[in-house]
Amino acid sequence: MKKLAIFIVILMFCACERNIIKVPEFEAIESDRVVLLEEMTGVSCPNCPKGTAEVEAIKERYGDLVIPVGIHGFFLSWPTKESKFDFRNDFAKQLEMTLAPGTSKPAALINRAVPEGESSAVVQSADLWNGYVEDQLMIPPLVTIALDLEYENRNLTVNAGVVGLTEINGAIKISVMILENNIIDAQEDLNEVIEEFHHNHVLRTMLTPFDGETLATSLGLSEVVNKVYNFTLPEDEFLWKEEDIEVVVFVHKVEDGGEVLQASIAKLPL
Repeated sequence: MKKLAIFIVILMFCACERNIIKVPEFEAIESDRVVLLEEMTGVSCPNCPKGTAEVEAIKERYGDLVIPVGIHGFFLSWPTKESKFDFRNDFAKQLEMTLAPGTSKPAALINRAVPEGESSAVVQSADLWNGYVEDQLMIPPLVTIALDLEYENRNLTVNAGVVGLTEINGAIKISVMILENNIIDAQEDLNEVIEEFHHNHVLRTMLTPFDGETLATSLGLSEVVNKVYNFTLPEDEFLWKEEDIEVVVFVHKVEDGGEVLQASIAKLPL
């Protein structure tokens, strides 16, 4: 009987050994494309922490190949009674009302492109965002962006050079965004208000119109177009911390819903 018990234990151990599932390691994607992920979010949106978590997971996975932007525009973006700050601004509101009017939140646009099998560029299921980001990374860029920042005494100069990697027939635009990270403030969750939520990638303002500035009516192979923008960071005790500011530049079509061709991001040179 004792030998039988030992035999059964050995069988169970072997069965466990055979059923071990090895999870394959994630293979890093090599791409010259940088993807813009615009998240429609809001501090009064109880479902939005789930979207934020997915954005951070995507950023962790793809690193500098993805640029998240948190757009606190209109719907569910008003401050809670626990909020110290109001992340809304006219640019964010106009972007939301133009790109994703009436959408539930969280929602995201991935390069403002309509994913295969979808009828809209607005993707409301956060579970799908990663796959659509990966799809965009597989598409070769049509332009490259050289981004250089000059900064002194809260005065910022943005130098952006756009180079055509192929012939582009049709008008293209350029947009410049200012983001701020590491803002600690309230956020509604499903069952509570998180009073010290970590807000990142918050759209604070834009240096172009919300829908971009015309860059060229067409662009030739190796053709270069340069743009310069100036901005002074506001003096504020709690916000506009220069170490937390990022500048995002992206080039997008005029047609096709403003699909993004390439994006670039840089921190202030402190």
